Amino acid sequence: MRKVLFLDCDGVINDKLTCACVAGFIYADQDKIDRVADIVKETGAVIVLISTWRLDWSKEEESLLATLRKDLAKRGVEIYDKTSLIVNLSDLSFRGNRDKEVRNYLKAHEDIENYVIIDDMYELYYTDELIEHLVITDEFEGLTEDKKLEVIEMLKGE
Repeated sequence: MRKVLFLDCDGVINDKLTCACVAGFIYADQDKIDRVADIVKETGAVIVLISTWRLDWSKEEESLLATLRKDLAKRGVEIYDKTSLIVNLSDLSFRGNRDKEVRNYLKAHEDIENYVIIDDMYELYYTDELIEHLVITDEFEGLTEDKKLEVIEMLKGE
């Protein structure tokens, strides 16, 4: 019944040239946040965060995630949920288990009819099931207009 946009942040809503900072960290480009909002509005998808930014889920003070929530809210969009973090002690970057985290989320939410994963790190996904739903952004460009249209087509099943 539901469409899901699994959203990474770094390399998607920002890129190597992003100058905006929040709490001393690289934040996001407003045009890329606009594109995420466009995807949600055009497809009816909900955003499920897969980014390491989800580590700030309960923070209400100034953080990357709190600022993103405010910027999305200005556009009439919210972050619906996040995947659960699976910590791999051999990879403390908190990125190494993204494939399994997404698969666990899908298994726990059987009402998902379609989904797209948007990430700049293709090497985090290794199952064919997820790879066919993956849109890879370039860390130097982030979410471009062309990638936005690709995501919309995939979510609409076109």
